[in-house]
Amino acid sequence: MAMKQCYTHLFYFGLLLLPIISISTSYASSGCANEEVQGVVLKTSYTMPPAEDPDPLIVVDIKSKVTSYFIPGHSYIEKVTTEKVTITLGPTHTEKTLHSQAWHTPDKVYSKNERGKPNVRQMQRRSFNTTPISLLTSTSDTRIFLDRECSWASKKIPGLGGIKTCSLAIYGWPHQIFAEIEKTKAKEHPILLEETCIPKSKFIIPELDWQ
Repeated sequence: MAMKQCYTHLFYFGLLLLPIISISTSYASSGCANEEVQGVVLKTSYTMPPAEDPDPLIVVDIKSKVTSYFIPGHSYIEKVTTEKVTITLGPTHTEKTLHSQAWHTPDKVYSKNERGKPNVRQMQRRSFNTTPISLLTSTSDTRIFLDRECSWASKKIPGLGGIKTCSLAIYGWPHQIFAEIEKTKAKEHPILLEETCIPKSKFIIPELDWQ
């Protein structure tokens, strides 16, 4: 089960970002309300089916829905994960839902989940721009998802086999929208990618005991 959680974290490692006192209205569209700002919303679905040769006593099925909100220099990510565990000698079935959140700034990542304390990490400052969605530079191979072109990559990782990913830039920040792990059959795929009005409150980092 720990191995499966490790695979799950592979997709979101580095994804997880000073409180924002106010959100600039310079990016707001005339079509957005006063408490909204123009941005990009990305929704992805992640699945990890039970292993082909599972533990004879325990079968684990993991599914996640991730919603990411972007404006220039900031992003907010909500993740809801459902873990189903079946003990075959019984049988006994348990199901739990886990929620996690992350706020990104150009140089920090604030993350919070139900399993640990609120965490903040200092990052090397990242540049950004005002282009909502664009193809990554120096791209030779591309694919199309949701009518958007993204940069395709395929590589081998010891213990996991082949991994395929597709990424694009959202306000200048590289962001993965598709991933597939050959060995575990785990897959992340996009279900929504659009430019729209977003509540400014999404980007306000709550006052917590960040450590």
